[in-house]
Amino acid sequence: MSDDEIFHFNINYIVDKGIVSTLYPVFTTKNLNSNFLQLQLNYGNEFKEYAVLLKQGGSRTYMYFNKLKNLNLTISTSIDEQEIIAKFFILFEKLITLHQQKPFLCGNSVNGGVELC
Repeated sequence: MSDDEIFHFNINYIVDKGIVSTLYPVFTTKNLNSNFLQLQLNYGNEFKEYAVLLKQGGSRTYMYFNKLKNLNLTISTSIDEQEIIAKFFILFEKLITLHQQKPFLCGNSVNGGVELC
């Protein structure tokens, strides 16, 4: 369910089994790299366009699993290629996060040093 047509899919790395609300479908993948699928769903245009098509009035967009199963994605059939692509983008996301956590330098000199903003 989304108020702004933006969905964010997650992968559970914490527990093998758990209790999740029926509003948040949980599924597994077969013959597909889960990280690759997550990236496609979170950042790919095909899913975004599909979600807009499914919006049926109201202010919220619902994505039920039975509708998600009908989504056609353009993806490589090579699991090895999917894994390489997923690893690249996961590393890239981590680098962006690390870069965003660095203190921002203003460039103003204070007591012979540089002032942090």
